[in-house]
Amino acid sequence: MLKDLIRIAEDARQKSCNGFAYAGEAGGARGVLKLAKQYQDAANKLGEGSPKSSQIPRHLLALHAIELYLNAFWLAKGVDLPTIRGLRHDLGERVRIASEAGLVLRKRTVTHLGMLSASNEYHIVRYAPSLRPHCSR
Repeated sequence: MLKDLIRIAEDARQKSCNGFAYAGEAGGARGVLKLAKQYQDAANKLGEGSPKSSQIPRHLLALHAIELYLNAFWLAKGVDLPTIRGLRHDLGERVRIASEAGLVLRKRTVTHLGMLSASNEYHIVRYAPSLRPHCSR
C-alpha cells in the first residue's frame, strides 16, 4: 500500500505544471513587486481591529512581503533566480547584498532585519509560533 501511495504521489507531482513555480519566473521584478504588495495589503487588512490572536499570521504575511520586495529589487538588478532562492528566508543576508547593490535603507531597518534573521524569526513564526517571545508591538 505504501508503494502505491508513493507511486500516486510521484505521478501527480510529475503532471503538475512542470515542477514548482517560483516568484519571479513568470512575471519578473514587476510581478514579484505586485505579489509583495498583495502580501503587505493582506497583512494590513488582517491587522485592522483584530485581536492579538491574529498577530502571528499577520507577522508571517509581513515577513513574506519584505522578502518579496527584496526579491523584486534583486530581479530588477539582474540577479538570477537560483541565487535568490539559495538564500531561503535569510532577510539579513538579502538586505546586506541588496544594500551592496544600491538599495538604501535606514540603519535601524537594516539592524532590525538582521536581528530577525539572527533570531530565526521567519521559521519560528511559521513553524513554532508558541516559541515566539511575546512583545507589545
